[in-house]
Amino acid sequence: MLHIKTKQSFEIIKKNLLKKGDFIIMKRGRRTTFIIAKNKEIAYYQDGITKEITDKGSNASQIMKSTRSSVSKYISKRAEEGLPKIEKLHPVVYSNRKLWERLPDGTEFYLIDAAHCYWRIAYIMGCIGKTLYDKYATDNDYKALRLIALSIITVRIKREYYSNGAFLYEEEEPTDDYRTVYQNIRYYAYNNSGQVKDAIKDYCIGYRVDGVLTLPEGIKKAKAIFKKNDLLYKVTKCVKVDSKNYSTEDGELKKIV
Repeated sequence: MLHIKTKQSFEIIKKNLLKKGDFIIMKRGRRTTFIIAKNKEIAYYQDGITKEITDKGSNASQIMKSTRSSVSKYISKRAEEGLPKIEKLHPVVYSNRKLWERLPDGTEFYLIDAAHCYWRIAYIMGCIGKTLYDKYATDNDYKALRLIALSIITVRIKREYYSNGAFLYEEEEPTDDYRTVYQNIRYYAYNNSGQVKDAIKDYCIGYRVDGVLTLPEGIKKAKAIFKKNDLLYKVTKCVKVDSKNYSTEDGELKKIV
């Protein structure tokens, strides 16, 4: 598939196609446009694309296309009974400031962090298959692209149909089901962290989405809940530096939640 680098080049190709026959212009969100002819994507143009997408080139396009296709199949299989909806029981961020302020500088605690969290949840829920999951799950080079591939399933897709050089009509794919899927993924993550917080109230310093900060006394129960929810995780030892910061065992300085 041809990657068109400029808007001007895209318009030239479109103008030439208008002289030849039938084709489709597919717009995915506000940034990506495809030209489809004979049921095949022949070229695409992206406006304001991220560095992660630029660096990965065709591999970025492949993970996004495969993710969208897999989620579409998941939705299609549940067309009759409807999609399940996960209730948001906990916020995306929680901070136990009173506990943090009581801890002296130099206090050791732990960060238990879900591995490739949203990607893992999409697999747990059946939104993506094992082959697709395994292909990208453990490759840190695809960390950002995994998130992008899942988040863009909610963008609007419009198709403009042309025949014999003339515009025929436009149609837009509904996005409600895709939004439900992505919402379920996010709420699963929030609820997991919230469950941990509720189980170790006296020891939980806070959490952000999928990473929970806990004193040593809470680590056993925290691990058990991650395992119960089928989430893989990494445990990192941390040390309080001051009222606003802590450092990890890798020497990274982070802001407290």
